[in-house]
Amino acid sequence: MKRSLLLIVSTIFYLSAFAGFGFYEDGGANQFQKVVFDFGSGNEWKSLVNDIEGQDYLTKNVTDTWVLKGGEAFVWQDGSNYIIGVTCHYRIYKDGTTPPSFRTIEYVYDSPVGGNNHRWENVGENINILDYVKETGTYHVEFYYSCLAEIKAIAYFSNGGNNFKLHFTSNIIESQANDDWANGSTWNGNVVPQTSNTVRVSNDVTVSTDAVSITSVNVNSGSLQINTSGELTVNAGSNISGGSMVVKSDASGAGSLINEGSTTGNIKFERFVTNELYHYVSSPVSGQTLDESWLRTNGIVNNPAYQMWRWDEDNNYWIIFGSTGNPEAFTDTEFVEARGYMIERIVNGSLLFTGEARTEDVLYPATYTAGQGEGFNMVGNPFTSSIAITEDAQAGDNFLADNAVVIDDSYEAIYIWDEQPGYSNGRNDYKVICNSGFTGTGSGTQLDQDQVGPGQGFIVKVVEDVGPLAFNTDTRQHASVDFYKSKESWPGVEVFATSENLQSSTVVTFHENMSNGLDVSYDAAKIKGNPKVALYTNLIESNGEDYAVQALPELGNEDVVVALGLDVIEDGVFEFTANPVDMDGYDIILEDRGENVFANLKTDTYLADVTIGEAGRFFLHFKASTGIEDGFAKNENLVKVYTQGNLVRLDAEQLVTNGTVSVFNPLGQKVKTFEFSGTEFRFYLEKPGAYIIKTQAGQSSQSHKILVY
Repeated sequence: MKRSLLLIVSTIFYLSAFAGFGFYEDGGANQFQKVVFDFGSGNEWKSLVNDIEGQDYLTKNVTDTWVLKGGEAFVWQDGSNYIIGVTCHYRIYKDGTTPPSFRTIEYVYDSPVGGNNHRWENVGENINILDYVKETGTYHVEFYYSCLAEIKAIAYFSNGGNNFKLHFTSNIIESQANDDWANGSTWNGNVVPQTSNTVRVSNDVTVSTDAVSITSVNVNSGSLQINTSGELTVNAGSNISGGSMVVKSDASGAGSLINEGSTTGNIKFERFVTNELYHYVSSPVSGQTLDESWLRTNGIVNNPAYQMWRWDEDNNYWIIFGSTGNPEAFTDTEFVEARGYMIERIVNGSLLFTGEARTEDVLYPATYTAGQGEGFNMVGNPFTSSIAITEDAQAGDNFLADNAVVIDDSYEAIYIWDEQPGYSNGRNDYKVICNSGFTGTGSGTQLDQDQVGPGQGFIVKVVEDVGPLAFNTDTRQHASVDFYKSKESWPGVEVFATSENLQSSTVVTFHENMSNGLDVSYDAAKIKGNPKVALYTNLIESNGEDYAVQALPELGNEDVVVALGLDVIEDGVFEFTANPVDMDGYDIILEDRGENVFANLKTDTYLADVTIGEAGRFFLHFKASTGIEDGFAKNENLVKVYTQGNLVRLDAEQLVTNGTVSVFNPLGQKVKTFEFSGTEFRFYLEKPGAYIIKTQAGQSSQSHKILVY
């Protein structure tokens, strides 16, 4: 063996010329002085000579594991110069900076290894090398050994005094202050992390801007908070080890997190909901317990029982939390991934979900039960970001495309419950998201968005025996409330039927690639969520379904006729109105075959007495304005209505014969009916207030709102 003898003589003792001690090596490949690293898969022994000196340990990220466990040393001693201690000295520093003082690891005696040779060891340390890395750049880890003899002399193993050094590159940036992510002063080196960086959060850091993207993140201490306007993409994994990660939500929307890699540790995700309304929700994280404690903490209404429900397709029934049977028990002890639930909250505020962010595809076992739910399933977005629903959101990789075989062709859309305050059933109904490009103006039928947010529940209708619904990670998108902005709309119209506090609507839209038959994922059948009223159309090439959204070919000069249906639970007077979009050059004529009347909904409203069970009464005609006179009565400004006090005067532009005037109160109740002829007609209303006047002359009908005082 080659013996390394470096003697530093104490000022107190002198050494015999025949006595000595130090470290020994064999001079070849088998170098004995070693340190031990753990890179995440167990101890690895690294020779100071062969594996440390001058070696490049490549690029390190915040999620990497690199622990210095200690090492071993082989020493020799002659005579009475017994060695009483062996020390590993190390330091970690950035290139170009003043190196710090060395830190030490004390080894303990292990065993003799022949002759006067002995082994010392300590592999019980847990020194995280990357904890010393605060910013990007090149770093060095430097080592040397020393041993102390009983005579107070020290021998060194130090590469001729140059020590043994390895180097590596850091992509790590660590926070240094409580502040916003976008501020340079928040970070060591005053550099805001970029996509290539890995981030260690050791303070309270807030993400308030969109499009923040990094490689990985470790929330070591403090907190990482994603505000409602914040969007964070983590491309290679996250670890919440000693701090917290919170995604905030309020009435304006929710923050968004996309984690592409593995994740360790729980996050807290908020989902804002308004009070005293039923909302469809799902858990955006895995592992959230569903019990009375969660319901109570999250302010769920408890009168007469907790207002938490799941939809049971196989029994066609809402199962309330706490049910033990009849028809089925509520057995979910955790939020089932991708399952939707219906809740009602006492006050406005955020639901809080705690668990790990999902980073893999989710398959939901949707069911189809003939004679029961007929395939209607309540599901929800299981991710911590929005998901793309339509082709406009993301071509090919979207929920409708991924589930085209699973979802019923007539219902290839998603349906979101929209409830009005007080649950009056007046205007509560499902809104539709489908591939139709009609956006409308505050649409009551079709939502002007192509994604759904995290924690949002919705309804889909599946067909029989085709497999689960897929929620794929490639559909995830950052889409805050501001993302749900208006896009260029297809031409079309939304027609409303309103009576007192009842209202329902339906959409007809036009595009060159559509047909008169079923255009899958563009036509969307009507889920009649409001038991009191439902307005819908039938396809021109009808398949027997009623439709909330009907997409037709681009309009030309030919008359297009669409059957319009109105289901009611009791007789009443309904006012028909229209919100057209980009329909210049075309009139929208409502035909009432029951009254043999036509009304142009682009310029007028129309009142109709509707009875239960009527079918085949109403039709919509779409035709170029230049040809509208053919077959239809033109009624622009035919009758003008004036009031003075309680006097009502009608002035007709043309001579009227056998005209009718009907007067309705704001509740839609008919209070008076008159017949009139000529060009002027007067009558009095005794009670002051608001009224609706409907005039009918031949095939022309108009409605006017007046105020009597």
